[in-house]
Amino acid sequence: MVSNGSSHPVSVHGYHRSAYRKQCSGSNIFSLHPVTGALFQISPASSLAVLTGFFCGYPMGARTSVSLVKSGYISEKEGEYLLSFCNNTSPMFVISYVCMQTLKRKDLALISLMILVSSSVICSFIFRNFYGRTSTPRASKIMADLASKPETMLELLDDCITESCEGIVKIGGYIIVCSIALALLKEIPCRNLIWCNLILPSIEITAGISMLANSRFFFPIRYALMMALISFGGICAVFQTRCMTAKTDFSMARYITEKLITALVTSLLSFAFVTLYR
Repeated sequence: MVSNGSSHPVSVHGYHRSAYRKQCSGSNIFSLHPVTGALFQISPASSLAVLTGFFCGYPMGARTSVSLVKSGYISEKEGEYLLSFCNNTSPMFVISYVCMQTLKRKDLALISLMILVSSSVICSFIFRNFYGRTSTPRASKIMADLASKPETMLELLDDCITESCEGIVKIGGYIIVCSIALALLKEIPCRNLIWCNLILPSIEITAGISMLANSRFFFPIRYALMMALISFGGICAVFQTRCMTAKTDFSMARYITEKLITALVTSLLSFAFVTLYR
């Protein structure tokens, strides 16, 4: 089990470089950069963090960003910028658990995903102003190294999944601890609206979504609160992210602030959509 979190370049023998690139043109890490680079102003290697962060759920975005920093492909400043918008809830959780199982609203699946992605993208435009130029002084050297030792997306994803095995145990532990804490706190005889509808649901996302769905608010408010929690990820997701970034200088206070801002934007967009188009 690999525990250093590094992504190691994979050498390719027996292939002429141009032939290999032609064969892997659809999966090379550079293939996403024309889009991600223009949209987020990030380096080519960071495209993997965007991919895993938006599609693989917590805390894979954080894990990938840390791996890219440790391997020297991106600067720590760029890794922290990636963390601000590339560490999100899995689309399958949103579609299957939230929309289909909890809300019984298949029609909200696509728009929910669009709102969550849009909120992260919009906020990334704001957040990057606080990080300045994120490219590392060694960017040209790193790009040359990547070009001489091409890695396919499949190989990079395999590395990330393999290196996450140790983290999975810790993540499962945090989920268990937060679920137990939530169950105990629910026994406190308090009916305060903020306690019942903000603090308690924010501890663990799965139970929190169920609590908000069964609250007495009318649907636009319930939906906006649920979407805000999905965007934030909950306290459990914060612990999971901290687990992934423990050996870096990433600021968790800044990360939490950025996630709360994104959650606010998400809730406003969700409330506006449901109110205007339901």
